[in-house]
Amino acid sequence: MIYFTSDLHLGHQNIIKFERTQFSSIQEHDEFIINTIKKKMKKNDELYLLGDIGNQNKLEWLREVEWKKYFLIGNHDYASKEYYKELFDEFYEYPHYLKKRILLSHEPQLCDKDILNIHGHLHNSHLDLANYFNVNIHICNYELVPIKRIEEKLGSIPKDNNKYKFTYEWWINNQIFINPDNHIMKDDGIHIDVEKERERIIKIKKNED
Repeated sequence: MIYFTSDLHLGHQNIIKFERTQFSSIQEHDEFIINTIKKKMKKNDELYLLGDIGNQNKLEWLREVEWKKYFLIGNHDYASKEYYKELFDEFYEYPHYLKKRILLSHEPQLCDKDILNIHGHLHNSHLDLANYFNVNIHICNYELVPIKRIEEKLGSIPKDNNKYKFTYEWWINNQIFINPDNHIMKDDGIHIDVEKERERIIKIKKNED
């Protein structure tokens, strides 16, 4: 089985002050999370850790496990790249596509609506967007998220078959056209007038249907 989690924050003293207040000490916090993971994972399982896993001196237990482990660096991970490469089966410095429509990252990433972004980073919150899944271990009630839940979530997100998608790309307002003949342009002559261009494309598509 493949599992996902993030934001273990092992050894990060402040985490029990502002979020995980049920723990009386960082030692209790760390032991609980480590034992929870050890009990869940089996020999042939795989675990994706999506950043902010903790201080280097709190990670050595990962050398002893038999299951595969993959790590995507977060903004609170300060060990060297060489250390992470040695500790994990695979180590990613940047967002990583697990599959064509599943994007792994630490912080939420701007992506198309039919891409499922599995992420962490957000504490005591999640996004009210259908294609984002926060696997912060605290948000997930200290449970690892199995791939089945990810696939179910992906299955609930329709593929984007918008015939007018070109004019809804996030970069459209910053796109400079060399040959603007086929587009309705703003007064500067190089940027699209997006609203008018959408109207133009809709009329064209309707005539084609």
